[in-house]
Amino acid sequence: MSRWNAKKSLDTIAGRKQPRRSYSGIADSPSTDGRSKLPDMHSDAQLIARIETATEDWRGFSPKKMFGGMAWMLHGNMCVGIWHDSLVVRCGPADWAGHLKKKHVREMDITGRSMKGWLLVDAPAIATPARLNAWLEIARTFVATLPRK
Repeated sequence: MSRWNAKKSLDTIAGRKQPRRSYSGIADSPSTDGRSKLPDMHSDAQLIARIETATEDWRGFSPKKMFGGMAWMLHGNMCVGIWHDSLVVRCGPADWAGHLKKKHVREMDITGRSMKGWLLVDAPAIATPARLNAWLEIARTFVATLPRK
């Protein structure tokens, strides 16, 4: 399915028409040459490689294609992922509000609804290996408390 068709399919969720959203200011219509103007949701190969390197010794941690991109599961529960060039981080709902106060961190609201316990961490906040590892550990610590699937 082309990215344009994938985008069109995201407009209908549970049979209800959803309002069109703009992704990072990019128009949600095909370009004049018929290709989508939308970015590739699996666009950051460098970030994928950095996550793979940082987590290579984690037991029960495995990649899975999800939401048009890549996610990593810890014992069957989603732990982290990539949305465009941001890191998706799962954290405890009790810690969520505190993390949102940090620079370059925002609510995960890719469907137009905020998802409590999920964060989008932008590139400057994960620019170094230490920063990336800190966010990965936040997700790992929380997801390790969940029942295995």
